[in-house]
Amino acid sequence: MNVVIMPAAEADLLAIGLWIAEDSQERAESFVEELRAVCKRLAHAPRGYPVVERYKRLNIRRRSYKDYLVFYRVGSGQIEVLHVLHGAAIMTRSCPWISTKPSFAMLYAANALSASSGAMPMDSSWPANSANTASRSIAAFFCAACCAI
Repeated sequence: MNVVIMPAAEADLLAIGLWIAEDSQERAESFVEELRAVCKRLAHAPRGYPVVERYKRLNIRRRSYKDYLVFYRVGSGQIEVLHVLHGAAIMTRSCPWISTKPSFAMLYAANALSASSGAMPMDSSWPANSANTASRSIAAFFCAACCAI
């Protein structure tokens, strides 16, 4: 079965890599590769990990790797990796992908995406309210784009 890493999951991997690169570029690259390998190995047992009870109707499953969670769904002929998130991320009731406080990893991803689109970059120098709004809106976009919640 083919494994497809969706754009939101790619953005998550980018954010994870940028976050780790603050300490070690080499470790960032190797860890993101480990996460990609975990995603690709889902093909060996696509239904081998539990369905997230709350999102059962969407058939979203979760596989853990170290401190990270890989959210995916099994479709006809392919596995869609939706998100790769740190397990300590704070989730809201309405959507598991939207943090209730600013996520610097999310801001890194937003910076990368805004740079490619020509939009104004976001960074940690924003006032807290703006960073929180930006983080939540980027996450909401990812969520709407990948799992239509």
